[in-house]
Amino acid sequence: MYEDPWGLGFFHEYEAGEPMGKPVHVPMIRAMATEETQTSNTFDTIYFNLTDDDCPLSHVPGIDPGRTRVYLPNGGAILPSTSSSASKDGGKETFVIFDEAVPPSVRWRGHRIVEDA
Repeated sequence: MYEDPWGLGFFHEYEAGEPMGKPVHVPMIRAMATEETQTSNTFDTIYFNLTDDDCPLSHVPGIDPGRTRVYLPNGGAILPSTSSSASKDGGKETFVIFDEAVPPSVRWRGHRIVEDA
């Protein structure tokens, strides 16, 4: 069974054979979008959950939420970025949140429609 280390009431009881996660010591989490303004679609929700007193995550000790980045306790960060700026760091992300993720086949059809016009 997993129980959050901060006593906020988050827990999960694993079933037999279910994969188990393990702690990541310095997580790098990206809120990705194609344009910088689109990153706010997901990052603003993260910021709200870490700053609103009614949200349990706002009570995690050591979190440093900011409007343009979040520093996590004991290292790590949550950063909003565009797809082009994220490719510059060598892909060190441990988790990525995508705004408006589209399968390549859908993108190709859209390109084809524009090309035929």
